[in-house]
Amino acid sequence: MFPDSANKRIGAITLSIALLTFFTPPWVFVFWDSVNLLSMYLSIYDPAIFISLSMLVSSFFLWRFLRKRKHWRKPISNDIHHLDTLLNNDFKTVSFNPDEKIKDLLAKFKEFHRGNDAKEIQHLYKREYQGAVHTFAFEMYRFHYVRKTTESYTDSNGNRRTRTRRVSYYRHGILMNFPFAKSLCINSDSEISHKGEKYTTASNQFNRRFKVRTKDELQTARFLTPAVIELLTQMDQLLKNLNIEITGQNELCLSFDDDNLLKAKQVNDLSNPEAFAKEIAQHAELKTLDTLLEHIHDLMRLSDNNFI
Repeated sequence: MFPDSANKRIGAITLSIALLTFFTPPWVFVFWDSVNLLSMYLSIYDPAIFISLSMLVSSFFLWRFLRKRKHWRKPISNDIHHLDTLLNNDFKTVSFNPDEKIKDLLAKFKEFHRGNDAKEIQHLYKREYQGAVHTFAFEMYRFHYVRKTTESYTDSNGNRRTRTRRVSYYRHGILMNFPFAKSLCINSDSEISHKGEKYTTASNQFNRRFKVRTKDELQTARFLTPAVIELLTQMDQLLKNLNIEITGQNELCLSFDDDNLLKAKQVNDLSNPEAFAKEIAQHAELKTLDTLLEHIHDLMRLSDNNFI
């Protein structure tokens, strides 16, 4: 079964062909003249062969089209479910200039100095979180970058050749203002290196997991209290390859590998419209994201009396 819009298009095409046939009585002659002309142009001098080949090619493309149409419900269902999840959780899409946005982020954060080829922000959403003590606005992004490598190989004739491979990678994260610290990087990912003085805490567990770089050891000591260290350890257990970077202007980038923070569990799709409608009518929970936002709120609460 096709959607109503597709049925209307098919009906319009069928009606147009019928009218054309009705108002062109010698259409058979027109058809064969066209076949002969195309056959000669393609150097196929037997019209029957030309028609057979045309039908074969047309059948192939029709088969591909129908096969693709057979699965049209799944991607549309996924898009609807994703948009419903964003709406349920008060997210709004942020409009931005891709070139200007990545340029701005590259200037502020080392996090985006990854790969050696294309870099882009693919998605950007915004929302406000209201906690018991602090309220903060934040943006969530999806960062795509490409790592390009050149490798040598031997072909089937024994000749040495080179080829270029491009592999895509993705990172995700939160951007927000954090007025309780600055010029500080706390990284569990060794791919990115930062400038500044190396700082070591009293927690061996924390030091094994994170590398800390700072421009002000005194303010970092005030920030990384035992309670904050414990909280950051919990956040590290929640997310994979967690990095926290705070600029001198108190802009925070919290980044990680996980790609499921904006994905709610989906059971049904448009192949079962009634069940799918009931599913999206319910609130879509984002438990990992909710936990992360609670941790960020606690990080602010634990840091708001450090007199930085």
